[in-house]
Amino acid sequence: EGIIRYQSNGPEAIIADTLATVMRSDSTYATVRAMITRRDGAVWVSLVNDSLLVFKGKERTMEKQGAPCIDIMELFEDSGESLWAGCSEGNIWRLDDETRTWTEEKPVGAVQAYITGIAEVAPGIVWATTLGKGVFELDVATGETMEYTRQNGFLDRNVWDVTTDREGNTWVSQNTGLSKLRMNQAAFRTYTSRSYTGERPALVGAEALATEPDIAWPLASGDTLQVLAAATSGGLSL
Repeated sequence: EGIIRYQSNGPEAIIADTLATVMRSDSTYATVRAMITRRDGAVWVSLVNDSLLVFKGKERTMEKQGAPCIDIMELFEDSGESLWAGCSEGNIWRLDDETRTWTEEKPVGAVQAYITGIAEVAPGIVWATTLGKGVFELDVATGETMEYTRQNGFLDRNVWDVTTDREGNTWVSQNTGLSKLRMNQAAFRTYTSRSYTGERPALVGAEALATEPDIAWPLASGDTLQVLAAATSGGLSL
């Protein structure tokens, strides 16, 4: 049904309308795969038919932008305001805004798995989460790569998303819980829905986290850092 846009019209009034994603002659809406609002205010939307839409300005005028792959599953803007795209085929691309051309940033053979998330975990260091291959790390300046899997302390090879909090910690969501990498440390701390040594489980039931935990976002609550973990079924954990 396109993109639902919500606008605040006062403290208690919310206005909703739809931004069309019609791309074909039959006037049907194309399914949205990923969406991001960039620092310049433009909203970029990837569709299943290897197309990108860019909505600009207050009136959200739409323009098409060429896509680097058939299915862009993740869009991310780094600290240098470069746009990244992760694809279902396992490709990772970066856009040159001046020439509007895409460059493949993944060395051949480094990742051949569905890209589920992208984040800049440190200046110039990009992590991409995958289904089946854990986490792929890229040093943008040197081109050096590294892969993190269960051998490095993750709970699962199926990784759904990655984000960083204001303290510089990196959070990674997986099928069976969350992993936290503290800034300047080399070990992961895990949060799961199961008790292994009598401890109180930190997350919701196993059924929820076994079904595609969508994201782990850090939330600010006074002086205490909290993280919200959401799943496609089973609710939320804080």
